[in-house]
Amino acid sequence: NRQARWVDARTPVLVDLTDLSKRYARKMEHLGWVRDADESARQKTEVIRPGYWVFESYTFGWDDQTPIPLVNFGYSLEEGTYLSENEALGAGFRSIHKATGGMGVLVMDRRADADYVLQTLEGLPMAFALRLRGDRILKDSEGRRLGSVREVAHGLRLEGTTRLHRQIRGKKRKIQIDFGWQEVRVPGLKGRHWLVAAHGRFEHIDKRETEGWWYVLTTEPIRSAHEAERVLKWYRLRWKAEEAI
Repeated sequence: NRQARWVDARTPVLVDLTDLSKRYARKMEHLGWVRDADESARQKTEVIRPGYWVFESYTFGWDDQTPIPLVNFGYSLEEGTYLSENEALGAGFRSIHKATGGMGVLVMDRRADADYVLQTLEGLPMAFALRLRGDRILKDSEGRRLGSVREVAHGLRLEGTTRLHRQIRGKKRKIQIDFGWQEVRVPGLKGRHWLVAAHGRFEHIDKRETEGWWYVLTTEPIRSAHEAERVLKWYRLRWKAEEAI
């Protein structure tokens, strides 16, 4: 509750479900099996090891630099309190909602693009800004089918532009992000939502260019480029949290 005093209606609350790998452990209590994300990325294949899952949530102080822990807990599916990842996420969301009084905007990566997560957040209710997969189907504000997230995003007029710097493989790179937005409806949800689509590109030291898309669904009304950029800033704070923790 003391940390939650930092959270107001538009404070980003960064949520992640990660692993605590115990590579050499054999007899720890309720030891389960987890996907070792770091090793999987390094070896470019799925690496499964003994360990525990961890629900993490953080916010930031006024300087947007230092992550402040909110609700954090480890768990094992072998122990039995939670029988699935969805149950653990739901428990974490409810704990955050109770601690903050429903204030804040939950920010999550594509792991959150699941009907259970979206319906749980709508039921609490709690505001959110969640990254979507490209294949989720969307409707327009009148309920007509628009197509997949990717199709909708690539058809948007990218009216806003922002630039930032990020450490990529030990080097500071300048990233240009062009973005657009549109009000949408999500099948299975009752509320109003907005899609923010961002196209980013940066230049490598050898002048090669890398580009990619981000799709963020939010409950925050968007009427201008400034409001859309704020949603992207919330999502980018996840990078800072991962780099700082």
